Amino acid sequence: MKFRQNKDLEELNKYKALEESGYITMSLQEQKKVFLSKDSSFVYLIKLTEKSAPFVLEQGNDKAKVKTISYVIDNDKLVDFVKTNDNSAKVTVTLIKVETDFYPFDNNRGSNSEFVTKTYKLRHKKDEGWHVSREK
Repeated sequence: MKFRQNKDLEELNKYKALEESGYITMSLQEQKKVFLSKDSSFVYLIKLTEKSAPFVLEQGNDKAKVKTISYVIDNDKLVDFVKTNDNSAKVTVTLIKVETDFYPFDNNRGSNSEFVTKTYKLRHKKDEGWHVSREK
């Protein structure tokens, strides 16, 4: 990736924070002073480490899609479980938004709430028990 010292400083700092946390490695490939300019450019080779593996959703040759937010069940809120018949039920849960270390790269940071309420359809199998069949 190419960064300019002054113009891309904020973006470069995001990557350096990930490097300090151990999620990526950055090696300087090229450093260039732009002629008649106060700005310099840097080219870094950025690689994901094994520590980042749980957050990687898709990975290509030169880019990766990572998880910026995780949702966990709010233990303080009640779970609404409604059994519709012997083999199916509906459950409504409140999920809390938890930011990952990759959150500074999230493009949709303008969310208006810190939680989400979701309803799921459950199916019951004798050998497996209850499992989510689909989101309602």
